Amino acid sequence: MEYRQALEIILLGGKGAGKTKFKLCYDKNSKRMELPYDVVLDKAEAYVIPEDIDEKDGALVLFDLAAENSLPNTLSMLPNIPIPKILVGCNSDSEERKISAIEAKIQAEQNGCKYIEFPETDILFVINMIIGEIENHRENQRKRRCVIRLSFKSMERLQSMAMIMALVSGFFGLAVMACGATLVITTENTSYRWLTNSFLTSGTLTFVMSFVGFYGSKKSGIKEYLKLYSALLIINAIYKLVILLLYLFACNLSKSEDEASIDSVTLVLVLSIASELITSIIIFVEKYAIVEIQSAPVIKDEKRSFNIFNR
Repeated sequence: MEYRQALEIILLGGKGAGKTKFKLCYDKNSKRMELPYDVVLDKAEAYVIPEDIDEKDGALVLFDLAAENSLPNTLSMLPNIPIPKILVGCNSDSEERKISAIEAKIQAEQNGCKYIEFPETDILFVINMIIGEIENHRENQRKRRCVIRLSFKSMERLQSMAMIMALVSGFFGLAVMACGATLVITTENTSYRWLTNSFLTSGTLTFVMSFVGFYGSKKSGIKEYLKLYSALLIINAIYKLVILLLYLFACNLSKSEDEASIDSVTLVLVLSIASELITSIIIFVEKYAIVEIQSAPVIKDEKRSFNIFNR
């Protein structure tokens, strides 16, 4: 007998979303389906993400297209599902449909997953679609050089740390700008005015980028921007290091700068460089290396509150 790997796929969603109908349809037709895996469907309780979610291979997140509140309540679950997932709009053949396909697709893309409708789409196609997402996820995991497992609380702490360090980097950016402005005013030697202008440029870049980075860290969804922000922080830190070395070299040649002033500028630049490097490392870990989250918190909605753990 040929052995085939089993895939465990969990059906998530609210009450009346169509989980039972979908599972019955699959059970009825599964023997006639030609699939590369033995697919096992499990059904979770309404608005519940099981504690063992990270042991599942994938998730189909269902909502009712004929219920106006079904989509927003279901969307609040998506960020807390750490496995490959697809948003599935059920009852697409209903005459009382309330949610358009375009609206649902946009919401799915904003939450980092694909969207499909049932029963308009054949159930075999839906299953093959989630299998494809699982295979892509596994391939991406194999390509990663480092794997870090974090609990959801640890992930939240890391995001908070990124937000705090972005603010710290912005503060030191202002300090570097202040040093540049002070040197412009107090330095009589015009031969290294270009150096003080470099202080102003570097400090301004750090300040502006850090506050946009702060917004990105707080929202924790602008992934592509945060990658760019991390890279720019490293480049700017290297730029500041070059400026610092040139400043010390220039001061050593001219002997005109006060030692206390040199020490103050050096300290500010060193702290600014350190804060930028630490911030970029935190963002790198958050966005590149984390591949698994072990658990999820309580979801709260404006109209209702519900625990996504099955107590």
